[in-house]
This record gives sequence, structure tokens and C-alpha cells, in this order.
Amino acid sequence: MSMEIEVEHPVETYVHAQNGLVELWIKHLKLVARPLLMSVNLPMSTWRYAILHATGLIRIKPTSYHNYSIMQLVFG
Repeated sequence: MSMEIEVEHPVETYVHAQNGLVELWIKHLKLVARPLLMSVNLPMSTWRYAILHATGLIRIKPTSYHNYSIMQLVFG
């Protein structure tokens, strides 16, 4: 304060306006990964691999806004 520095406090982590997009992305990953684990009867210890696989599937799947996948839009 003596050096005229303004102190700013960040928004708390529980505020949904800040984390809304991330929460939607995590929910989407869970909706894809959970059936993958259930269909192959793997233990919950393989959850991280199911999430990685779900991420890959979402990347190659066409979006509702475009007829192309995210990877095709980025790399041509």
C-alpha cells in the first residue's frame, strides 16, 4: 500500500461462472468414459485410461456445429 500497489483478490474457486466451461467439459468426459468402463468390465483403477481414451474419441468425433472433427478443423 505504501508503494501504491493495488491488491486484487481472485474470484473464489467455488464460483460457477468462472468454472462453468471446465465443469461442462469434465461432465462430457465422464459421460463418455463411464460407459467405456462399464462395457468392458474393467476395474476403477483404469479410470485414468478411460478418460484419456474418451478425450481422443471426442477429438475425432464430428461436432454439432461442423461436419468435421476438431482434429480435421485444426489440421485441415
